[in-house]
Amino acid sequence: MTGPGGWEQRLYIGLRLPGMEEAHLALARALGEVGVEAEFFLLLMGAEASLAGATRSVANDFLRQLDDSCRRICAASASLEVATQGYLSALDSRYPQSHLSDAVPEPWWPAFNGFSLHAESLELRLRRCGYSYRQVIASRLGSAVEAIAEQLALTLHALHTLPPAGVVPTAALYHGLYELSSALQGYVVPRQITESASDSPGLLMGIQLLRLLDVQEDHSIESDILWVQAQLAQARETLARMGVKRSPLASLAALARLGAKGRAMKEQDAAAWMARSIRDWEDALRQLTSLARPRQAVRR
Repeated sequence: MTGPGGWEQRLYIGLRLPGMEEAHLALARALGEVGVEAEFFLLLMGAEASLAGATRSVANDFLRQLDDSCRRICAASASLEVATQGYLSALDSRYPQSHLSDAVPEPWWPAFNGFSLHAESLELRLRRCGYSYRQVIASRLGSAVEAIAEQLALTLHALHTLPPAGVVPTAALYHGLYELSSALQGYVVPRQITESASDSPGLLMGIQLLRLLDVQEDHSIESDILWVQAQLAQARETLARMGVKRSPLASLAALARLGAKGRAMKEQDAAAWMARSIRDWEDALRQLTSLARPRQAVRR
């Protein structure tokens, strides 16, 4: 993903300030490690070939690489936190105005447009490899991967746009570096990678949970279809109780009428969210049914 003139060449000229050689080199190395791991993770999650084989062996290799990648991200994030603290302390000492207590300047990078993963969901891609769709959802792999990928993509965006030192105010450099480090070590690692709570597992625990469910429960596509049908029926029933009698996809006016007689706006929001959920369950049901047809044809 990197190339001539890429982010790796921007690190040293973007962080090099007089009198901060040791802190500058340590931070450049730490950011370099994070950048490499970010590129690998995004390539693993976005590559067509990563689960193209549609076999258990391919999926198991993918999950192993995902596990290894997350562990390396944790180590790189810890190193980045230490290096960032050292660099910011040196920056504060040499440039007292680098950290403004009465203002929060924007970091150096331009607006970030977000990051989109593979067009096909991780749940469906693993279903093609024989893992249960509902068990992947229960393991929270998809949501964790999306959160991690979003922050890593932002990190690469920041590295790609890091200007030479002195071009932007030191306050923007200070806050940008602080934001990158704190987001990784304060949110991505503890919440999306290493979280051990059963109701919101991080990616490492989610992988273990998926393997455990795969051994203990039925992972047939027929059971997945029945489960999705039940989720869809429950969502439709819930929306109907909110007062939306028509198809939620037919007209947004049906949802707007929920607020016409003074009902709280949050009720509209809940109905709109439920309508989107119904659409997602309908899409999942179509996809799973399509996957099941070749299996049914073989049995006949």
